Amino acid sequence: MQHQLLDERVFVTKLYPPTAGHAALLCRDLPPRLRSVSPRLYLLLAPVGAGKTSLLRQLWQTRPAAAWLSLDETDNDLRRFLSHLLAAIAVVRPDAMREAQNLLQATQQVQVDRLLSVLINALAEETEPLLLCLDDYHEISSAPVHHFLGQLLRFLPPGISLALATRHEPPLALGQLRARGEVTEIAWNELHFSQEEAVTFLLEIRRLALTQEQAEQLAAQTEGWPAGLQLVAAALERGVPPAAVLRDKSGAETRLRDFLLESVWEAQPPEIRQFLIDTALLDRFCLPLCDALSGSEPIGRLLQQNLFIFQLHGDRDLGWYRYHQLFREFLLSRRPPGEAEKNRILLTAAHWCAARGYPREALEYALRGEDWDFAADLLQKMGRAWLLQSDTRDLSDAIDRLPQAEIERHPKLYSLQAWALLYLGDTAAAGARLDALDDLPGLDAATTAESLVLRVILGVVRADDPELSNWRHSIINELEGDDAELLAFGHVAEGYVLRAAGQLAAAAEHFRRAEELSLRRASHSAYLLAAYNTIMLKIVGGKLLAAEAYARDVLEITETNRWQHVAGAGFIQGILAIVLYEQFRLPEALDAVDSAIEILRSNQTYSYLGIALCERARILFAQGEAERARYDLRFARRVAREHRIQRAELRAEVVEQRAELRAGNLAAATARQASGLIPPLPEEGALNERQELLLIEWAYLQLAEGRSDNALLQRLETCLAGARASGRLKTAAELELQRAALLARQGLAQASKTAVEAARAIAEPGGFRRILLFPMPEIAPLLGAPATAAANASPQPFRQRELQILQLVAQGMSNRENGQRLFISETTVKWYLKHLYQILDVNSRTAAVAKARQLCAPGI
Repeated sequence: MQHQLLDERVFVTKLYPPTAGHAALLCRDLPPRLRSVSPRLYLLLAPVGAGKTSLLRQLWQTRPAAAWLSLDETDNDLRRFLSHLLAAIAVVRPDAMREAQNLLQATQQVQVDRLLSVLINALAEETEPLLLCLDDYHEISSAPVHHFLGQLLRFLPPGISLALATRHEPPLALGQLRARGEVTEIAWNELHFSQEEAVTFLLEIRRLALTQEQAEQLAAQTEGWPAGLQLVAAALERGVPPAAVLRDKSGAETRLRDFLLESVWEAQPPEIRQFLIDTALLDRFCLPLCDALSGSEPIGRLLQQNLFIFQLHGDRDLGWYRYHQLFREFLLSRRPPGEAEKNRILLTAAHWCAARGYPREALEYALRGEDWDFAADLLQKMGRAWLLQSDTRDLSDAIDRLPQAEIERHPKLYSLQAWALLYLGDTAAAGARLDALDDLPGLDAATTAESLVLRVILGVVRADDPELSNWRHSIINELEGDDAELLAFGHVAEGYVLRAAGQLAAAAEHFRRAEELSLRRASHSAYLLAAYNTIMLKIVGGKLLAAEAYARDVLEITETNRWQHVAGAGFIQGILAIVLYEQFRLPEALDAVDSAIEILRSNQTYSYLGIALCERARILFAQGEAERARYDLRFARRVAREHRIQRAELRAEVVEQRAELRAGNLAAATARQASGLIPPLPEEGALNERQELLLIEWAYLQLAEGRSDNALLQRLETCLAGARASGRLKTAAELELQRAALLARQGLAQASKTAVEAARAIAEPGGFRRILLFPMPEIAPLLGAPATAAANASPQPFRQRELQILQLVAQGMSNRENGQRLFISETTVKWYLKHLYQILDVNSRTAAVAKARQLCAPGI
């Protein structure tokens, strides 16, 4: 079988069953019922050393298509577990797993519901049976992993079976499966050896110098425990008298085990003991690694002696091994506490792994061995790649394992963690990391430059306001020249700075350069952020149709590169919604913003989620769906406050103020302007882009209050001149319409007409249909449009997800069942229901169904 490696996070040796030494235990035939049926679940449940792995391997060998995954405690991390699970299935179903692997690799947060849906649908498309074997499932204690596997088990398509080997009954919903006869269980009574089998093993298979009576006594004493029989045989072969073993009459498995392991240990020569105690520190080992530690010759001797050593398969270049967990625990207990040699072994392994292309193992051994300097160096080298792989949480957690003093000695780690936290949406923590970095003395120019880039981007994320203190245009040249992704972010930061200064053409060039650099590195984060800003500049510059074409080109690139699930794809869907809204293509805009919100929610990208919710509210207000819109605005404000995203809270205020004005609620709009959440404008002087947009909202309020004085006219004309000079033509078009309304009030009909024509000259070629559709009453005749405060469209039909949920509620399904059927979380179902209650003006599931039926919703 050929294995398609997902990335270096996957240990390929975990994807194939291990094999034991030459003559391990008595060969057992696979129970007939394991051959004759293919249930939903095989459950091999027995204590340590009962031969579960051997039996599971036999089951694996009988199937033409079978995937294998050996679990360990590191798989309690959900992302790591899923990476290995998908890679295991990809060994036999590589094409079927491609989309699920891309989805997992592309996102900062694991999108459990979506990933489960993609995985199950991919498995359902296969017609051939498949067996998925998970060995040592007792290593899993993680509730998220149990939950995912439980959902997978619940929705497994026909022909797909899951086999678990475990010491303890897993916390899965086994009751229903047992009641339906969908579980085949193998327990201790089928795994332990009978008296006759045990005697045969001791006398005929291992040919031990025992009497029949002694063999029967040993068989009875071990109670058929396979590992116990193996240990008895190993002890006797090394010269331990049968009487010494038979003297232990306690019957306690633990005491017998310890006695037998001790006898095996004592029989080893010093060099073998040292080899055992050293290699037990490692999760796995191979011949070259052992040579680096103390020599590899003992491996062959251990295999000959059947000392609980397993050979791992899958890595074509190296032969890897590990110990049986029972034996490894014993070996680790033999090492003196606080012994310095332990760190030497771990650090030798760390350096060997780093040099041979196993960086994650190298880092883990360096951290265990407390070589903080080497671990920090590894993190500095690996960090950017981890960000590229969306391993932001792993990166931040690994840095946290270092002592604070070590992080201060490696300032690059501060900036790496700040990037990780920014990607995770924790802007406050990212800012704190940058503050700590700036407090360090003697920073080099490259680190200082990267900090300034981060601060500019962080300022935009928080408040649409790049932090310009200490910025200089030479900063890009001070960044590390061989880091294409960092250089791309440097160009994005420079673009933000230039855009804030009104230099749109120069800003566009930097965003274009960032796109080129990040595509070269396949960095979706930098590319999609840069592309988002390129599209925004086209909108700002009055080129709406070009903006739409570019947005659709970028979305095609996301499909080609399988980036459609990443947070940045949500940015592009969100800005496409803005483009469609400005063209007044509301249903299309709503579809795009719905996609954006789903992606952003799945990725927990709170830095833009609030903005997207505000954009959806604008579209809903335009459709006459005010209650839906206000619900989104409340959600946006909560996200903004919880995650300190000031720009989202400001955007919510602006959207609601404009909606109040269009609805004729002047008092409510005035109250929002006076709330303090919308910042005041400078009394005089030029305005920047953000201030121009706030001036437009303020001017609408002034016009609604009946103001018509020259002071207002002069303020609009000053702002208009600045907008035109900077190339912000969209703003200029809206300012021209406000100016036209004010001139009409002053009785200057010709000047008003000239201003309207100037606005049309921008809006019509650019595709800005919205601003011409619902003008102020004074200029409505000039545009040939009805003077109306809002679109009088009737509410749109239910959106697809809402309709699906209502249909399942009408069938009597609970929230949990609803979520399981739609592959979304129960929390998400509750969120949709709460939203439906708001828009239907009801307060119960029954009432929601009744109201939907009144509205003739299909399928209800």
